Amino acid sequence: MAELISFVSYKEYPRKDIPYAADPTIKGKLDFTNAMQAAMQRSEHVLGHRHGFKYRSHSYLEEYEALRRQKKITVKITKTYSIELSLKLIDLSQEIENSKYILKLKENWDDNGTQGYKEATFIQTIEFLVKYAEWILKEKAIIIDVPFIQPSTDGGIDLYWKKDKYDLLVSIPAHPNRIAKFYGDDKGDIKINGEFPINLDNQGIFLCLLNLK
Repeated sequence: MAELISFVSYKEYPRKDIPYAADPTIKGKLDFTNAMQAAMQRSEHVLGHRHGFKYRSHSYLEEYEALRRQKKITVKITKTYSIELSLKLIDLSQEIENSKYILKLKENWDDNGTQGYKEATFIQTIEFLVKYAEWILKEKAIIIDVPFIQPSTDGGIDLYWKKDKYDLLVSIPAHPNRIAKFYGDDKGDIKINGEFPINLDNQGIFLCLLNLK
């Protein structure tokens, strides 16, 4: 068994203290190959290969199979609220995780009198974004580009895509307002702007920017 796992390079994976390979809070891009290597790394610790302990009846194949079967990622947003995403949206889950600093911004956080941010506002922003991403994945088999999730100056939260072929800004209002504003530009002939309810069932409102109408 030691021969099977000894080829794992600890220099190839950026985190040596990773508690579990499928943890969505890992910083940086976590592709499936690295996840598999991390699973094997964890198994090597469990087996005691690096520490000289007696091996336990646990193999990296069990970890690998668990990862392969996993279909969803769970991101904890607040103490009482979590959201699930498809495993294919792992990059988006990392941006969501990174953006939780917004919840810690208090009144006048920018020294310009800007208000803080409600948990309910952050949650409705993430719910809209995940719903949009899952809809595009299901209907068009496309993984959306990951936007910047950033605080706005009015207590709302902005989703901003700045790409080579298009720009898109979606401004999610402060809760309980549910009407979002948007502006998009395909850097060619198409420019769109307007308002829409964020609980809209048809999430294809921005497909024209991707030439996917």
